[in-house]
Amino acid sequence: MTQPLRVLLIDDNKSDRAFILRELQREFSYLQVKEIVDARGFEQAIANSAFRPT
Repeated sequence: MTQPLRVLLIDDNKSDRAFILRELQREFSYLQVKEIVDARGFEQAIANSAFRPT
């Protein structure tokens, strides 16, 4: 099984996030997307090992 592409989608504009997510889903069949809207959410996501850069 293919590993999902892990994406942190960081934008405070809901419409922009929806557009980007839609385009990503058109191109990639296996996605794991975490939507981030602020600095606190970014810090929390980075603390999560699933989204920590390697």
